[in-house]
Amino acid sequence: KRTDIEEIITNHYLYFREKWGFDITANATPNNEAILKIIANRDTPIKVLEIGAGNGNTLSKIKYLYPLSEVYGIEEDASSARYAIKNIPILVGNWKEIEIPFKEKYFDYIIYTDRGQNDDINSLKKYFLRYLKPQGRFIF
Repeated sequence: KRTDIEEIITNHYLYFREKWGFDITANATPNNEAILKIIANRDTPIKVLEIGAGNGNTLSKIKYLYPLSEVYGIEEDASSARYAIKNIPILVGNWKEIEIPFKEKYFDYIIYTDRGQNDDINSLKKYFLRYLKPQGRFIF
């Protein structure tokens, strides 16, 4: 029955969340809308930072689509970041509180993926503007 399947899915979701400590539905798929806004040749080296990186699915897809890219993430939820995709460097913590180790004017793209952080977008843009190349783009 349909209700049995829905109950099984709900129970598995709750079990996963309890066992691993994060919401798989918020981390399971890449932010394709943001990826589509990247305008670059596949063979062009680009540098991308994602704020709200989850477990790195968006950055992993960017790395696949742009093999010469350098990708980095910042994720507030330590449980999500703990299970990040291998070879995707993700800083753990709130962007307002952690030390940002990147050089100024380093990134071609800075992506903000809203995972319920309730960030002030204007403050975020102002803070991260120094890390964006002059021709770089914020993607929200």
